Amino acid sequence: MRKQRPRGLPVLEQPRTSTDVFFCGQYINMSAIARSQGISVGYVSQLLNGERDGNIRYYVKISSVLGITIDEMLAGIEERKQLRIEAAKLAMSSYSKRVAEEDQSGLPPLPSLRLPQDRRRKA
Repeated sequence: MRKQRPRGLPVLEQPRTSTDVFFCGQYINMSAIARSQGISVGYVSQLLNGERDGNIRYYVKISSVLGITIDEMLAGIEERKQLRIEAAKLAMSSYSKRVAEEDQSGLPPLPSLRLPQDRRRKA
């Protein structure tokens, strides 16, 4: 069960800036979280994306600010990690498919680029 979230915290109805992200079923403002905890936006982003293992006190503080439990926060981080992995796989699959189609098209390969000759006079 979710805790009641006090008013005026960094949870939004809709994203407004590039630091507003969807996390655990709500839009949050990473800048506001970072300011309230005295840490950088980059660090908050790394924590929420699972790119960095943070100090447990930051997880406790951030989950408290968001009005969610630690378990919900960790589940949200894991979900974001899985979404990023799936997106990377999709992008790689699309790229590989395009390369294979180009290979089978029968078109000659692109010519290699020639670097311009040094036009300075040699002494």
